[in-house]
Amino acid sequence: MAAAAAADAAAAARLPGAVSHIPEDRLPAVREAFRTFDTAGAGDIAVDELAGVLRALRYTVNQTELAEFAERYSADGRIGYEQVLHVVGTVHNRRRGPAAMVAAFREFDPDGSGVITVATFRQILLSLGEHDPVKGGVAPLAADMAEEMVESADPDDTGEVDYAAWVRGLTSQADALRRAGHTPAGARKFMREQAEEKAKGKGGKKKGK
Repeated sequence: MAAAAAADAAAAARLPGAVSHIPEDRLPAVREAFRTFDTAGAGDIAVDELAGVLRALRYTVNQTELAEFAERYSADGRIGYEQVLHVVGTVHNRRRGPAAMVAAFREFDPDGSGVITVATFRQILLSLGEHDPVKGGVAPLAADMAEEMVESADPDDTGEVDYAAWVRGLTSQADALRRAGHTPAGARKFMREQAEEKAKGKGGKKKGK
């Protein structure tokens, strides 16, 4: 058991990006779930068995996400343990995303009022960055995207943001796009394109004035 735990920790340390999101005490469960399907001890499983591994870990994923993982991590219909770690890390991070965002904002809300200033909101967005769907890590958030988020969070220019409500709205929009068949990467691209179109429209209105 100690050797397996050491191997898990070494694998997680060696692999960048999404794997770093898996809590260390969760790694033995990931290995056990993988071994349940790797009955031959070959070190890989059929990609069709990935859903079973995730279910054993109490993660629910849809067919769009499974297709995304299969395309990214399997070239021959098989997927190895280290690739499964990447998948689990990605799924874990996506599922904890909203709660983690609210917690990050709450740190700047010492009186627990549920609101923070727009300036603080902008600063936090830029420091958090955004998930990189290709590398699995965190990429810097573009300034124009941050401004679009600020505007959506404070449409009436009150100077304050109800951060929990904003996170709920953002999550609902992303979930709706995922249910419509967009991959997480595609959903982000769609949301970014919408933001850019909206910004262009505003620029045109200003010129017209």
